[in-house]
Amino acid sequence: MAKSLIQKRAVASSAASFVAGLPGGPAMAATIPTDMLQFYAVVLRLAQEIAYLYGEPDLWSNNILDKERVTNQLILYCGVMFGATGAAQTVRVLSSSISKQVMKKLPQKALTKTFYYPIVKQIAKACGVKMTKEIFAKGVSKAVPIVGGVVSGGITYASMMPMANRLVKTFDNMHFEYTENDFNNDYEVINAEIV
Repeated sequence: MAKSLIQKRAVASSAASFVAGLPGGPAMAATIPTDMLQFYAVVLRLAQEIAYLYGEPDLWSNNILDKERVTNQLILYCGVMFGATGAAQTVRVLSSSISKQVMKKLPQKALTKTFYYPIVKQIAKACGVKMTKEIFAKGVSKAVPIVGGVVSGGITYASMMPMANRLVKTFDNMHFEYTENDFNNDYEVINAEIV
């Protein structure tokens, strides 16, 4: 189901990038922000959908959106998708069923919000840098009409597929192969990143 969902979202986002890349020339300046916005909107939606497929709790509670939880979780999921150091480990530590048992043994400081905030902050910074590089690459590709559409759509597809598959692999590992030893290793990586 996850692979089918990834394929569907990647194709839709690539088609939108293709259309945005068609005009070329001076019109490209107007299409770049729109193209990047649609790409990241699809990435965020896909991250949330993948999380739901793996049984993560709804981000709404009694018809009220938990904004802090949404922000932190989606940033962590995007961090996994972008390959940010510590992101996959943090998602596994915070979400795995084994973590509920093991965290009882850890110091209470590890359970506070400050535990993973530095990782979230680092991921947000990394996503900003990646976004800037993608805007430049897509901007250059859109200079030539039609060819810009093909290149832009191709970049979107080639970017989104491995990103989404990275998140699925993390959830697969967390739900089907995760051990207490894996938890301890992830916890050490997170602490090293925080320090």
